[in-house]
Amino acid sequence: MAELQRSTTDAGNIAILPKNNKEMNSYDLDGKSHEDIPVANHNVKTSADTFTNNDQTQIGDRYSIYSRREKLLILSGSASAAIFSSLSVQIYLPALNMVADSFNVSSTKINFTVTSYMFLQGIVPMVIGGFSDRIGRRPAFMTCFVIYFAANIGLALTRSYAMLMGLRCLQATGIAATQTLAQAVLSDLITSGERGGYIVLITLPGVIGTTVGPLGGGALAQNLGWRSIFWFLTIAAGICLCLLFIFFPETNRRLVGDGSINPPTLYQTPWQLIKVRCGGNHAQHPQDHRSKDDPTQRSQGFVPSSIFASFILLKNPEFTCLLIYGSIMYATIYAYATALPSQMADICLMYLPNIGGTLVAAAFMGKVMNWNYARHVRKMGLPPVDRSRQMDLSDFPIERARLEIAIPLILATAIITVGWGWALDARTGVAVPCVLLFAIGITYISVINVFNALISDYYRKTAATAVATNWFVRCMVGAAMSAAILPLINVVGPGWAYTIVAALLIIFSPLVFITMWRGLKWRQERAQRRAINQDDLRI
Repeated sequence: MAELQRSTTDAGNIAILPKNNKEMNSYDLDGKSHEDIPVANHNVKTSADTFTNNDQTQIGDRYSIYSRREKLLILSGSASAAIFSSLSVQIYLPALNMVADSFNVSSTKINFTVTSYMFLQGIVPMVIGGFSDRIGRRPAFMTCFVIYFAANIGLALTRSYAMLMGLRCLQATGIAATQTLAQAVLSDLITSGERGGYIVLITLPGVIGTTVGPLGGGALAQNLGWRSIFWFLTIAAGICLCLLFIFFPETNRRLVGDGSINPPTLYQTPWQLIKVRCGGNHAQHPQDHRSKDDPTQRSQGFVPSSIFASFILLKNPEFTCLLIYGSIMYATIYAYATALPSQMADICLMYLPNIGGTLVAAAFMGKVMNWNYARHVRKMGLPPVDRSRQMDLSDFPIERARLEIAIPLILATAIITVGWGWALDARTGVAVPCVLLFAIGITYISVINVFNALISDYYRKTAATAVATNWFVRCMVGAAMSAAILPLINVVGPGWAYTIVAALLIIFSPLVFITMWRGLKWRQERAQRRAINQDDLRI
């Protein structure tokens, strides 16, 4: 075991630090250990490189006590909750004209209820993400769903446009962060070596909500009226809230470590409380073993700095490069979705190939990601991947292991996008657009999975904050694309419009190569600067 030093960190914390980073088993990729046992903590400050983390995992310990089946159940629960974020946007769209007629307002005013939701969908996760990184995933989920449940009841009963507008904003405030929270749960439970096999569980809900939402919303609005959409969401959210309350455990590693530490009673599920009373709980390190006087052992709660922590992360160049290019990829799919109703007659039919492509990507992409990760481990002469333990990634080229498989998919996405544009321009039959939508479903979701996995690798202990930043940038760029694509099609036609979109994918692709080639060096340089600063403090 590495000889340990007691030193003062740049955040003002007194912490146990190793002399030899390579002997540690679990470092975040900015070069700072989040696995050491802290001794004391004073005047905590949030920055891109310094987050106080109290994961109690020791060297060589398993990353999570949960079995594969339990991980799948927990992740499926968080993924089910995440569906509502995208579903709530799309299920409402087919009823816009009905809602406008009901309140006797213009379509422009009704469209504000959509744009306001999308704006908050980008903003709210940055607040809730920092909240969940400090106070826990379970309280964040519960808070989100209580607000969302109440907002849906209000929307189903609303009698004025002003109430509709306000309640849509409240609805977005409640549910927008669930996608971010789901990915944070993934980082809590899953190591880098097995992340590829699980990441699709978190990405798939967004695609399902986007594609299935208009179909369900149209059917409900036409047969039962537009208010039935919100009654449906109320019932579905109520069921999900009950299941989360009863079964969904706290996973934040600050509070429960690898899952073997009992969280405070208020954080425990009724199922956990029953298991504790019956003596069947698998927790091996009770909460009482912690020092109640040690401030590092308690959740810091919500502090104002958590709102700005997302923006501070942007000073890390590899993260910024991923965000910029990922947002362009995300905007590309918005270009498809926004123009589809005006370009194709049978909209319902056109959503199905995209779902099919997404399911194909889900079937094989995770295995490809895990295979390439293991290939790089063997290439470096390291021991075989133990998926139950988090490997030290401080000197591991994780950028290459992830992004190598994304590059051909990015090129394929650009080619498909050009073909899509000219197929619309030529007014071909339904077959060609269906094939292209199937193909884009494969390539788009695969690239997004790779990017999401790499972001989780970078910030395993502050995943919600990092994912929230990613989500904010994507939503803003996606909204810009949604506003620009139809005017662009009207000016130059669909062929050239989508050729321009594809050109953006190619023009900005050097950001991916730069991240792949320079990412490891940037992280090592940052770790060296931190080590020098810590040496200066000791002197």
